[in-house]
Amino acid sequence: MVRKLILEDGIVFTGTGFGSDKEQSGEIVFNTGMTGYQEIMSDPSYAGQIITFTYPLIGNYGVNRSDFETLVPAVKGVVVKSRSPYPNHWKSEESFDELLTRFDIPGIEGIDTRELTKRIREKGTVRAIICNGEVNEEDVINRLKSKAPLTNQVESVSTKNTYTVPGGGGPKVVLIDYGAKQNIMRELLKRGCEVKVVPFNVSAEDVLAENPDGVMLSNGPGDPRDVKEAVETVKALVGKTKIFGICSGINCCVLPSEPKRKK
Repeated sequence: MVRKLILEDGIVFTGTGFGSDKEQSGEIVFNTGMTGYQEIMSDPSYAGQIITFTYPLIGNYGVNRSDFETLVPAVKGVVVKSRSPYPNHWKSEESFDELLTRFDIPGIEGIDTRELTKRIREKGTVRAIICNGEVNEEDVINRLKSKAPLTNQVESVSTKNTYTVPGGGGPKVVLIDYGAKQNIMRELLKRGCEVKVVPFNVSAEDVLAENPDGVMLSNGPGDPRDVKEAVETVKALVGKTKIFGICSGINCCVLPSEPKRKK
């Protein structure tokens, strides 16, 4: 099946489709990992985005049940140079193609991912769309340009309810979920921590009421400046408990003292 990847700046890449037949749009980004494609595409940090894998062969060891970072991937699409149709690994339970089909995520292969990656690096934030067959490219580009930037990615992937993950009776950690990877919880539990996971918009008062030994600010998608609740919570927590973060969580620590963006 002929499939196109169209960027909002007018560049068109033509390749072959796999995964879902659904048309999808999102911010186009790239990842340079040589392995870990299942963990990458299921990482909530990529919510609303189309991932370009720079490593030339993806899918060669298949997909298994234990390596997901979230139960339902939030990525909008996948771009690869070459997809392996015959995965070979003792843990493999399905192919990369079958995974994308199951979660209704479109993929495109056979394009020049080196050229695409160079364009992303030069242009910065670029929106793109994956679509099938013959389309009016000018209309597609106009649709992309008219789309408002996403600002609710964190809300879409954060837990809606507070829950406890029992550990070994060690330090109590409150994990604020901005789109947390499962591996964060696995690593905390490995160290004997008791983990309480709370939504992204939790108040500082509710966090401190848990009397935690520390607060973990998770990774997550989008721009931390769009998550005003997170910034206010971090401001109120500074100096009252130990705070550590990863990815977006680190940015939430920095933002309270950062100057405002120029319009």
